[in-house]
Order: sequence, then structure tokens, then C-alpha cells
Amino acid sequence: MHIENRFKELLKLKAQSENRKLPRRLISEETGISLTSVQNWATNNVSQFQQEQIIAFCKFFDCTIDELLVIVGDDEEDSHLVAVA
Repeated sequence: MHIENRFKELLKLKAQSENRKLPRRLISEETGISLTSVQNWATNNVSQFQQEQIIAFCKFFDCTIDELLVIVGDDEEDSHLVAVA
């Protein structure tokens, strides 16, 4: 199992709703998150999720944590977790 983010989906929705382009540099400026980190989120290449970044993106996208991050796993692992619970 691993965690993935929904950065791209949320970015697309925000850009459509605000009828404007949201380049990564602008997102970096508006959130205070480094451009490198924004790029890592955009490519779903984040291995450690920092609390400050999660909060900043939730504010930027006007979403909750569970809308920003999802747990993804194969069925075998998931069924093992269900059996243990």
C-alpha cells in the first residue's frame, strides 16, 4: 500500500472553476511551497508528506486531507488488512 495525491485532479478543477491557468510557479508563490516540492506533488513523486505542505495545499485547493491524499494498495494487501480488523 502507498499514498498518492490528487494534485493534478484538484488543480484541473480549480483552474476550470476560476477560469485561469495555474502554472506551478504561481502555485509555489501562492502557497509558499518551493517550486521543487510543487513539481514533486504534480508528478506524484512525494515520499514524505510534510504537514505544512498538506495544510497549504488543502487551503489552496479548498479541500480536505482525504480529498488531497488517497491510500492505494493491491487487493491482496487490502484483504489481509480487512481480515485482521
